[in-house]
Amino acid sequence: MFVTIFALIVIIAMSITIYVQYGYAQLNPLELEISHGILPNSSKLIPQQVIKLENVSSVIDNKTDFEEAVDKSFISQPIYIENDNFSIPFIDSIIPNGKVLNLNKVIKYNNVSFSKCNDCFLIYNTTASKSANSILSLNTTEKLSREVGVPSNETSLTNDTDYYDVTLKKIQLKNSLMGNSGIIKSLVAEPTVAKKENLLLFLSNHYMMRSIDNGDNWSLLDMRSDPLIDICCDNRIVYDEKHQIFIWYAQGEEENKVNTGRIAVSKDGIYWLMYYFEPSDVANYLPKRWFDFPHLVVGDKYLYLFTTVVHKHPSGLVLRVSLDDLAKCDPSQISNTSNFADCKASYDYYYSLWKPNFAPIYNVDDKIYWIHHISNNKTRIYQWDENSNFTAIKYQDIGIDPWVPLEKNKSKCDPNSQTFEQNWCIRSDSRVLTGWKIGNKLGFFWNADFNSTSKTGQNIKFPYINGATFEISPNGIKYDGRPYVYNNGTVFLYPAVSVNSNNEVGMLSFYGEAVLKPSIIFGTTKNISINLPWDIEIIKQSDHIPLVHYRPENVTKTNVLSWGDYITLNSEGPIWYGTSYVLEGGRGEDFIQPYYFTIKKR
Repeated sequence: MFVTIFALIVIIAMSITIYVQYGYAQLNPLELEISHGILPNSSKLIPQQVIKLENVSSVIDNKTDFEEAVDKSFISQPIYIENDNFSIPFIDSIIPNGKVLNLNKVIKYNNVSFSKCNDCFLIYNTTASKSANSILSLNTTEKLSREVGVPSNETSLTNDTDYYDVTLKKIQLKNSLMGNSGIIKSLVAEPTVAKKENLLLFLSNHYMMRSIDNGDNWSLLDMRSDPLIDICCDNRIVYDEKHQIFIWYAQGEEENKVNTGRIAVSKDGIYWLMYYFEPSDVANYLPKRWFDFPHLVVGDKYLYLFTTVVHKHPSGLVLRVSLDDLAKCDPSQISNTSNFADCKASYDYYYSLWKPNFAPIYNVDDKIYWIHHISNNKTRIYQWDENSNFTAIKYQDIGIDPWVPLEKNKSKCDPNSQTFEQNWCIRSDSRVLTGWKIGNKLGFFWNADFNSTSKTGQNIKFPYINGATFEISPNGIKYDGRPYVYNNGTVFLYPAVSVNSNNEVGMLSFYGEAVLKPSIIFGTTKNISINLPWDIEIIKQSDHIPLVHYRPENVTKTNVLSWGDYITLNSEGPIWYGTSYVLEGGRGEDFIQPYYFTIKKR
């Protein structure tokens, strides 16, 4: 007890010192001492090397070498999640790479359909209505909408193409010598894509591909030329049109409670200027920490990296880097390391001692906003003016409608009948995943659990996408509405949002085809604040249930490679573009198929 009290006194004393030296915005001292620290830094990120990412086909001789190179260079060890509250698959039916040896032992699943709707009416093809006294199949090809006047926000699924023009392209190698074998190695693929005219750069969590013809053909880039960092887990990539540069953030593998982050800059996707840093490089009081779950956002003047700083008590970091500095050097023109002195990039940052999982808006004008949950009915929203330094950061605590959080490793796609081996939702939690701004309106989305109550009083029966919108005024920010996407016949998770040039909010997410097959939907709504029904279209369906692995050689841990953690949506003019993935032809990671797509409203 004495040690705990002494440690708290030390933390408070340090916080008071910081407060006196630098000052705060909209904070009382007591709250400051136990929650936040705003710390400046005038240091610069210094590049260490230029790497050239050549096509894999130009540096290998045969298929065996190719697969060996991929396995050794692009694939890191999976993440272990400790949990012994689940049933374990038959050891003799599954081998470590996830392939089923005995098909008779594959666990079957129930084809769950829409729940009965006894208190409302449905309109079939907008012509005739009848009472919904029978169960409707998720696979129906009829367009369903609510009769005027019936209070319901339930989202309907359709395969119709009334709403959007969609192009869908597989991200794969067409050369028979280099098929997909060995490239895609995770059911938690975390895809991200950036676009410059017809040049596309795609990243999954272990590899990068490049297309010069808007996704018709792809080449695999060889990342073995970058020996200073493991290619692991979370990647993000953006294109800054103003400065005409691609910016790639790669999160390294955690080792001894520390990992290396990398910000890389390129004009063509081939030559990259590399900036490496550990948490202690950003701030010397962050030893033995590692970064996780990043967001990467481009403003007018700055690149913003949001990341959780993982420790016994996780915290949140916002790193703001000058885009002018990042763009002033062309990696393809740097001939030797002496030129690196001219390529230093200045940065400052905000670090929160106790608040992890920051999530920003993804379209920044002269200010950036970000958010985190304080509780299930209160959020904290931050504001940082691009024309000001760290001392101008403001935040405000705002009450919202209550909702039920998801708990990682305990989340279930089907709360009523779900086994561990069929549960692609198990990784999901309720951190905020995405945000946007239109005019004076802000909005954010996150995953939420069943048993929440809809605004019309319905009990939500599956995990769903919850949200909040806010209005910005000279007097502060106020809660505006609760947009959400749910249906009491299936699950919705992992939203990504982008605003096009028509100020339309597009949302991409996974939904459960027959609950247990994670598939892709896209939707818009006419007024997101008052939660009018979404115009939802199914983009691509998985044809299998993901396989949850168990590693016999480690009986104390289950290796959960279920699904998640994020997907990517962007916009260019009125068109949305992005990337996601499904299972095609099997249950294991070898059957993951990513897609690049463009979407435009008709």
